[in-house]
Amino acid sequence: MSPNGQYLLTASEDSTIKLWNQTGELMTTLKSDLFPISRVTFSPNGQYFVTASQDGTVRLWDQEGKLHTKMKGHQESIESLQFTPDNQTILTIGRDGKVKMWPVEPEYARLTSLLNQGCQWLEDYLVTRPQEQEKLSSCSTSNISQINNPSE
Repeated sequence: MSPNGQYLLTASEDSTIKLWNQTGELMTTLKSDLFPISRVTFSPNGQYFVTASQDGTVRLWDQEGKLHTKMKGHQESIESLQFTPDNQTILTIGRDGKVKMWPVEPEYARLTSLLNQGCQWLEDYLVTRPQEQEKLSSCSTSNISQINNPSE
């Protein structure tokens, strides 16, 4: 259940994650890799959710269902999965006996920063070549504007 009580996540052996609203309506279905999903949970702030596969892989998704990070570190399935209260770390316990701590925001923030720098570098080129800009949805005109004017 999401922290605000509005949504429920389910995971299954067919490698799908389903998001349901509070009335039981299916909102979206996401497909993970080949391995069954054994665990799923929301972050305390509700901005992310994380899944664990039986192959020991952890995936971080945003609330819209976009996959942000795939992390592999367990040799067997993950038995326990949760966020720390500050939303900054994912804790996992694997059947392999290992306990792992996975950073959430720092890695995603670094990737976002790198993408933003690349878009800034390409800005003049993309403005004069709109056909190329269509190929790079991450560097859309609105995204470039937000990068250069974050207060807007």
